[in-house]
Amino acid sequence: CIRDSLYIDRLVERHPRFLINSFNAHRLIFTAIVIADKLYSDHCLTNQQYARIGGYRLEDLNKLEWDFLSLIGLNANVTEEQYGIYYKKMIELAKKLNVDVENGAEDSCGGI
Repeated sequence: CIRDSLYIDRLVERHPRFLINSFNAHRLIFTAIVIADKLYSDHCLTNQQYARIGGYRLEDLNKLEWDFLSLIGLNANVTEEQYGIYYKKMIELAKKLNVDVENGAEDSCGGI
């Protein structure tokens, strides 16, 4: 999902010393996906369902979500312009990696 990448970039921009590593990458990516899905999907799940999918306890996911939102300054809004910029970057990266972008380049979280 394009918004997930944007959220993680926001976190790193606001906290340049924040280290993403093998110990926190899954939590960061999963939490970003949950936030994007909740804000931009017409059919989002409950936190209990997200927690089960991600392999977390509900309390842990709730804390991860709040901590992540706090780290990005509660700014989970993505404008059409920002979305477009990230979409183009993702397509360029996919082409460099020889990924077929003609079939399935849709954002899994739906468009704006």
